[in-house]
Amino acid sequence: MMASSAWVYVELLAPDFRFAMLMFLLSVGAVFWVGWHGRRRAAVRNACSGLVVFFLLSFCAWLVTTGNGRYFMSGMVLVGVLLVAAIYHLPVRFDWKFLFLFLAFGLQFLAVSQNSPWRRFDSYEWVEWRDHSYFRIEGGDLRRYDGAVMVTLQPQSFAAMAPLFPSGVRWINTSVFEGSDLRQASSRFGRADEIFKKARNIYLIQRTQPSESDALGRPSGRAAKELNVALRYYGLSLRGLEECEFLRSETMARMTLLSSTKAAGESEALMQKAGFWVCAVNYDGVLGSALPETAEAESVTKMFADLEAACPRLFPPGQVGLRPHSAGLARIYAVSDSVVIFERGSQTLYVKYQRALNPQRIGRDYELKKMKQAGCSLKLNGRGSPWSWLD
Repeated sequence: MMASSAWVYVELLAPDFRFAMLMFLLSVGAVFWVGWHGRRRAAVRNACSGLVVFFLLSFCAWLVTTGNGRYFMSGMVLVGVLLVAAIYHLPVRFDWKFLFLFLAFGLQFLAVSQNSPWRRFDSYEWVEWRDHSYFRIEGGDLRRYDGAVMVTLQPQSFAAMAPLFPSGVRWINTSVFEGSDLRQASSRFGRADEIFKKARNIYLIQRTQPSESDALGRPSGRAAKELNVALRYYGLSLRGLEECEFLRSETMARMTLLSSTKAAGESEALMQKAGFWVCAVNYDGVLGSALPETAEAESVTKMFADLEAACPRLFPPGQVGLRPHSAGLARIYAVSDSVVIFERGSQTLYVKYQRALNPQRIGRDYELKKMKQAGCSLKLNGRGSPWSWLD
């Protein structure tokens, strides 16, 4: 449907004019229906009243719960039927009904064409479907990685490219261990620990940041430093930039976004560095926090503990460690699809819901303590109905 807060709820904008058109026609039809008598009113009531009542009740229930299209598939099917029925029962000539139907189809076609399910970034499709080589990697002899363990850090595992590597390659996505205390015996990391200890070669495979690549396409010093910070949590570390290889991927180039302010030549040069970094890493088995235990990290951890005690449903306790963030420090809460950010400048916690455009303020340490005593009153912008941010 038409999101009243477009680009606040950004999971997938799917404009649907059928709802607005149906509501308008039902309002117009209700005016005529009041003036009708006898058999004509009975015919309309018998034909449509049951479906209309069901649709309106379920529509209201949907709006006050999620407002997410995938949870209203029955309504998505019914709305088209009811729209055609509403046009059919209008007290106008048949040629006018045909015109209204044509306009309704045209308006909805316009909405669908603006958010095509076959166009990248308009839907969940991240790469284009091809008849062959669905995921393309150019350059590099991938056979040299046979028997190795490939580590990915980001939630997107890019499993579509796995068939391009030898069958002996093993894959581990570390994002599933996010926030866990890896040092506990009960940790799910135990199996990964065994694989790392037995592996002859371990490689990190990471999507490139073209602007952070050197002349050979390998990660820059700053990028390597950030990668090491993320790897340290899992007992991993880069061997050295000289043991990194750049694998260009035309598939990744097609889904890479660059600033429109860059010159054409600069953009083209950066696109040549779109692909993957494959870097040899060491595993020493020393697991721990993503950050060293400092006085700041200790005080911020207490703020997170207060937040978790106040709002355990949104931010369940049990996590350890903090991750670096451009604003300061952060912790991810997969249960509520959110990340809580400690902004170093203002000493304040913010929460960024996955489907919201901007983070929202939670509060400073003394505000968190008050929230802990009074109970959680926090509402995540974009979580729930698309217009919940208006509350």
